[in-house]
Amino acid sequence: MSNNKIIRRPYRYLVDFENVYQFMIRNYSIDGATGEKAPFFEYAQTLIDFDREHTYLYSIWEEEDEIVACIYTTSIPTSN
Repeated sequence: MSNNKIIRRPYRYLVDFENVYQFMIRNYSIDGATGEKAPFFEYAQTLIDFDREHTYLYSIWEEEDEIVACIYTTSIPTSN
């Protein structure tokens, strides 16, 4: 087990995209148990109605500047 500290921080739209995408490619399991395929993440962020304003709610966990986990949503609830 590593003695390094794992930190959580908000996702930075455009800045973190490539690193998250590569993390998803490396860690995706074919049965879907590890989440969505990386192309879905890419596609979702290119949609015209993608909610870029709330991407700060996504989180990334890093150990020594390497992503070890991430979380995002495809639909953020908003009040009308």
